[in-house]
Amino acid sequence: MNYFSFDGFNSTDAGLLVERKKTYGLPERDVEKIHVPGRSGDVLIDHGSYKNVRVSYDCAAQSVDALELLRSALTAGGGYRLLTDSYSPWQRMALFASALDFDELIINRAYRFSVVFDCKPQRWADREQRITGTTSVALTNPGGCTATPKVQITGTGNVTVTFGSAGSIALAGLTATAVIDSEAKVAYLQRADGARANIAVPFFPELTGGTVSATGNVTQIQIWPRWWKI
Repeated sequence: MNYFSFDGFNSTDAGLLVERKKTYGLPERDVEKIHVPGRSGDVLIDHGSYKNVRVSYDCAAQSVDALELLRSALTAGGGYRLLTDSYSPWQRMALFASALDFDELIINRAYRFSVVFDCKPQRWADREQRITGTTSVALTNPGGCTATPKVQITGTGNVTVTFGSAGSIALAGLTATAVIDSEAKVAYLQRADGARANIAVPFFPELTGGTVSATGNVTQIQIWPRWWKI
């Protein structure tokens, strides 16, 4: 049976039948087109990014209870949340921010409707994957992907983190952990009591593979690779 799962809510558990998934196409690239009089062909300003895509599922339910479970799940929180389904192994980060209208079929006592998500254009291979090592971690590309990793270093003192051929970042004054998050574009030191202090780093790594290693008084490296492609 086909299904979708949104932030831990599985449509099958609620007794919903997913009949079809829409939107397998490419997202729209963010490009401005300017026509210059007297010149053939528009001038393009390519911002190098893609716009969000809409992913929808045509569903059916045979009870009001199933609809109530769905409504509760879709309104349980805000922001982007993990969306997976039985149609593809790729994962998306999705926001539910549309109306939900139901068509009641009296004869069969069934309700038909579409659940529409506003999704980031990226597709992730395994967004929640975490790799742990002592002083180094090897990243294996699942195929044609880019990693925008979250890296957490546990140690004390001065530590240098090397991202293969991408370069090295020096971290001074660790007392517990340091986090470099390439997706969120943030880096900070975190003390044992949970307090954070933002730090400046020369770059946020985007990787296609290789090894991440650390030197100094390091006890653990944890990496969430977040392999993705369009």
